Amino acid sequence: MQFLTSEFGSVFVAGVSIDFRGIYADGDTVIVEERMQATLAHGGRYDNDYCFIFELEDGLIKRVREYMDTQRGARWLETPSAV
Repeated sequence: MQFLTSEFGSVFVAGVSIDFRGIYADGDTVIVEERMQATLAHGGRYDNDYCFIFELEDGLIKRVREYMDTQRGARWLETPSAV
């Protein structure tokens, strides 16, 4: 939560776009597939796919799991021409 509320804007500085690829629900489980693109602080472009799994309880989010290609994400953050 700290990253999303305080640090996100210092890493992804402009042009943040999220393209929702799919939203699926079954009972108290919701799966969201998305692609995020942005301009990074060092001037490079970021482009990665994500999958979020939300577990609900009494209509509220109980747990969130996030999956992404962490190795690819790390390469994007290294240098503008890394990927």
